[in-house]
Amino acid sequence: MGKRSMFGIYDGAVAALALTPVRALSALLAASIFRSAAASTPAGAALLKGVSYGPVPLKSVEGVSQLPEDDWFCNEAVPMWGAAGRADLRNIRKLGANFVRLYGNDPNNDHTNFLDAAWAENLSVAAGMSDYPYFQMQSRRNCQATDFNCFSQVKELYLLNLENGFLTPEGRYHPALRYMNILNE
Repeated sequence: MGKRSMFGIYDGAVAALALTPVRALSALLAASIFRSAAASTPAGAALLKGVSYGPVPLKSVEGVSQLPEDDWFCNEAVPMWGAAGRADLRNIRKLGANFVRLYGNDPNNDHTNFLDAAWAENLSVAAGMSDYPYFQMQSRRNCQATDFNCFSQVKELYLLNLENGFLTPEGRYHPALRYMNILNE
């Protein structure tokens, strides 16, 4: 590997940005790989090497408000992460990651195919709940309306996630699902 820059990415990754779109994607993914802050892990524990995955298909900020949602692990996004499309999950694994962190999440969408594909690539997943229940839900029902006691909103959306891929048909958590964030940064 090349020399590590002050930004924590490898100089070679920055240089690759000037090459081709495929190499640029690889470089950006490599640059976003993070390692656990711990210098070592307890015996038997695996070191998480992850990628924050949010492949917004835009080349500029114009059009962001036109995106229907930010759920990139639903079936409509298969052309980006699926093996028959751009194969982002396979590329993430080839870069050395073993973990994918997601942000947007529409619990009405089925996420089984993404979780199955991640599991097939030996990737663990940390799904995010999105900020929908906190700010975007109808004003009478969002967390602001309940003085940020968000139990009922989170429960409702989490149950939908369980029904839409987070549980296997046997009623167990999907093996790829490692963490669930109920509030993003």
